[in-house]
Amino acid sequence: MQGIRSSALAVVLACSAATTNAAHLTKDPLTQLPLPTITDNAFGNDPTEMPAATICKSQFRGNFYSISGTSLDSAVSWYVGTLKGFRHIQSADHAVHAFADAQRSVIVILMGKPGGAANTVAYEKYEPGLSEKTLQGIAKNSLDCTA
Repeated sequence: MQGIRSSALAVVLACSAATTNAAHLTKDPLTQLPLPTITDNAFGNDPTEMPAATICKSQFRGNFYSISGTSLDSAVSWYVGTLKGFRHIQSADHAVHAFADAQRSVIVILMGKPGGAANTVAYEKYEPGLSEKTLQGIAKNSLDCTA
């Protein structure tokens, strides 16, 4: 019985140490754009790095974050209020919201259930920036590399 208690205590202490040492980022390290607190939890909010790729002749890099505890509408409102100068476009079903800078080289893509919870957000960089048609395709989930 003593061994089980010792093991349980070791697990609790290890989890406590992991929580204490977790990174709590306020900016995305790739884009330097602010991160909302909804990307943070007891284990921090280190991004999941997306694999580098070529998308429509642009070099892509991105970071992915999970979101919890907020509605998609609230998350959209936060990004609209925070990403000044970024254009907001959305899919027809309102499940995907994209925010792009003027050059379309920095894009934030927020996803969730319309009228429900926000699920994920991706912070992405494209060099050179995407065409307008490609950006529209990303938001509408129908990528078009022509133009």
